[in-house]
Order: sequence, then C-alpha cells, then structure tokens
Amino acid sequence: GGSFACDHSKTAGQQPEPGAGTLVVVICSTRGHHLTWRSFHDYALRPLNADLALAVSSDAMPAWEGNSFRANAKYVWMVSEPPDNDYRYWFDEIAQNCFNRRFTTEDAQKVGKS
Repeated sequence: GGSFACDHSKTAGQQPEPGAGTLVVVICSTRGHHLTWRSFHDYALRPLNADLALAVSSDAMPAWEGNSFRANAKYVWMVSEPPDNDYRYWFDEIAQNCFNRRFTTEDAQKVGKS
C-alpha cells in the first residue's frame, strides 16, 4: 500500500465549487488507443465536460506519439506494472488509501455496468 495518497481533510463535507469540473481517470494502459479514443472522447469526456488523467504503467508504456489519450491528458501518473498485470490491484490501492475500504470482486463486476 501507500502508492496513492489521499487527503480528504480539506474537502470533507464540502460541496464542489460552482463550475468545478469533472476529472475522468483511466487506470491501466492505453493500448488500442487508436480504436477507443473517439468513442471515449465522444461518450465520456465531452458529455461530462471532463478533464482526463492517466495512471498508466511505466513498465509497459506504449509509444506516446499519436496517442490521443496522452495528447489530451491534463494529468499523467506513471505507476509500476501491477502484480500479474491485474489492474484491480491499483483500484484496491486507491480504495484503501482514499476511502478506507477494499475494492472487492463484486465491485470489479459492477465496473462498466449501468
């Protein structure tokens, strides 16, 4: 643990400021970016008027040239490859360090479902 630090003390119980934006974070790899960028932009970023952040592997980083995710990311955090290349590890790290809970198998099954 400890790779992600979260300090909620400054914002606990507060509502976002009027006009505050949305941040969409991609945790994993941007392999296949040439196939996914347009839909990601059109159906996630644009409707939410969101900034993009990437938490991507420094060990298996794809070439950034021509990568629309990287070109449009406001923030980029380089992380080491998770054990067994299972990015659920990073979701669990964030859940533990930021929300004092675990990212369970049930949580993982809900990701991407409406």
